[in-house]
Amino acid sequence: MANCIHYTCPPEILPTVEAVLAASGYTIELPFHTTDTGTATIVMQHGAATVLLTQDVRNEQADIEVWGVAAPAAAQVLEAAPLDLHKQPIEPNARAVGHDTRQ
Repeated sequence: MANCIHYTCPPEILPTVEAVLAASGYTIELPFHTTDTGTATIVMQHGAATVLLTQDVRNEQADIEVWGVAAPAAAQVLEAAPLDLHKQPIEPNARAVGHDTRQ
């Protein structure tokens, strides 16, 4: 099973989160995309860590999901920055779209 760390944050800080990740070597794997329902996403990656930034216009908070065996290192980058992040409990059946969590 893939490691996942989930945060919520005010949507207006997502550009800052993206900049913090970019300054730490993360690159955009899937550029900013908005669905017909108004959900905006961007995927960034560095080594064995993938970060999904999501803003749903129907929610007051944006989501940040950190996946992969290097998720703890990515979490350290995010938590070291002066960002208004709220770590969420791990959901036992959480699976990222497009991630194969079979062993």
